Amino acid sequence: MKKSKSLFSLAAVLLIGGLFSFTETASASETDSFKEEVGDLFVKIPYAKSEVYVQEVETNDPSIEQINVYDKDTNELITEISVQEVETNESITEISAQGRLSSARNYVQREVSQSTGTGYGKAYLKARLEIYSSQSFREIKGIQGTWWEIGSSFSNIEQQNSNGISTTGKFPTTQVNISGATTLAAETTQDMTAGFEKAGFSISGGFGSKYYARKNINLSYEYSLY
Repeated sequence: MKKSKSLFSLAAVLLIGGLFSFTETASASETDSFKEEVGDLFVKIPYAKSEVYVQEVETNDPSIEQINVYDKDTNELITEISVQEVETNESITEISAQGRLSSARNYVQREVSQSTGTGYGKAYLKARLEIYSSQSFREIKGIQGTWWEIGSSFSNIEQQNSNGISTTGKFPTTQVNISGATTLAAETTQDMTAGFEKAGFSISGGFGSKYYARKNINLSYEYSLY
């Protein structure tokens, strides 16, 4: 009997230890991202706060709110994140069967943008969200479009795809995920190949003094109302 009790006690200790270990791991993973407010939206920053710092950026356009995320160790720019108010006069008014005004729905649009890469290979993944707002209540009614834009004069977008989904699986929602992939390409010279390689491009030789640089990019980010 003593041996059985000892085995039982050992199993209990291991189980409790395992639960504590799982709890610590879960808590640690929760600190690997945080939210930042940009305009009237929140964006998820997929880094630990100890690894990066965030700066607000003054833009020449009052309709745009922007933050930049930097690496704390190197001070290198990781991404530029912005939210732009889009002009729209769309308004829907609902009237009850008795002819009385029952509700008024005001819709606003926001163009969200996040950059990836710097210098020789910079691109922006963008989306346009339609948001319904009534006093303190808000919800994202849908995503009107997603697309890539080039952010560097050294390269061009060779091919691209992008998509936006509700994280709850349906609309309306309070949070969306925007994702996409693209290939940046450039025809360059031998003198510039070092810069492209530093920016993560692969280099291939062509005819004569021509060289070709290509870089595949994947990006995914989340915007939410709260």
